[in-house]
Amino acid sequence: MLICMRRTERHGDEIMTEKTCAACDCQLDANPIRVKVGGKTVEVCCEECAFALNEAGASAAGTGEE
Repeated sequence: MLICMRRTERHGDEIMTEKTCAACDCQLDANPIRVKVGGKTVEVCCEECAFALNEAGASAAGTGEE
């Protein structure tokens, strides 16, 4: 199991208007990673989150829940 290290660095529940990671809700920097899941392109903060979303997308596609 991979854990996004950026998620552990969160600073409370601040309300932000900036973009956040589709997997862990961390703030995205200037170079987010784009991942295609279920026909949609989403942005994530790190390789761990990209892997997690790809795994979730593959699992959903296998069960027809996409």
